[in-house]
Amino acid sequence: MSQLITKTEAEYSLKEWLRSSRFHYQLQVASPLGMQGQRLARVVESLIMDKPDLAECVPSTVLSAAMVCATTGLFPGPVGHAAIIPYKNKAQWQAMYRGMLYLVYQSPKVSSSSCGVVHEQDEFDYDEGSKPFVHFKRALLPEADRGPKLAAFATVNPVTGPPLVRVMPISEVERIRDQYSKGRREDRPWLQEFDEMAMKTVLKRVAKRSPVSYETNFAITMDDLQEIGKNQPSALAPDFDPDRTPDSYCNKPLGDDGIVCSLDVDHTGDCR
Repeated sequence: MSQLITKTEAEYSLKEWLRSSRFHYQLQVASPLGMQGQRLARVVESLIMDKPDLAECVPSTVLSAAMVCATTGLFPGPVGHAAIIPYKNKAQWQAMYRGMLYLVYQSPKVSSSSCGVVHEQDEFDYDEGSKPFVHFKRALLPEADRGPKLAAFATVNPVTGPPLVRVMPISEVERIRDQYSKGRREDRPWLQEFDEMAMKTVLKRVAKRSPVSYETNFAITMDDLQEIGKNQPSALAPDFDPDRTPDSYCNKPLGDDGIVCSLDVDHTGDCR
């Protein structure tokens, strides 16, 4: 098929895929947590309606980001677990703090986890050495009276073994923000939700040393690529062609599990 696709055709093709049972099935199969493919596709379509810039992205990148949502089990949008954002005409998947914390808790080898942003008036002590711990007591004061932000911390407590602790000075968090957020849109989460982005930054570094699931490690890898502005690899199946439309395939059922024929609609022979 020709690579020259007008904006209207690309948008129409993207909408067709998000509404197709074929793509819903692929989302369902990719999800290890029983996420409903049709529901996820509707959420992604609503995001596109709210953010017109997403509709201008390469359609395959939007569909790939939806597939990452399915693989990680994190819904994008208002729930705050993940986001699909436009960047240089491509859609990129981004984990949010609540989503990363949710994934860490899904590991049966993790008993608990905690994160926070420490202010000057808070009570705080920690050790990352042979006996790691974090003692954090928020000052019983209004947010504005807690003083400047000093650090962000995250802990992961495995079922067996000592806790894993990471504390980062707020200056280090800001350095990471400034280094990797260049060229981003001005409505990026760092401006709107600094504390959550700071806690996610530290939590990711602890999670990399923790007994977490494949889904968590996959989410961290994809989020790291988004953070440094690199292209994320496509999460779509190798035989998936987003430049086609769902009705260009045969689509005859091959069994009772939702799999349908992926050959051309005019192919010859018995697709069963």
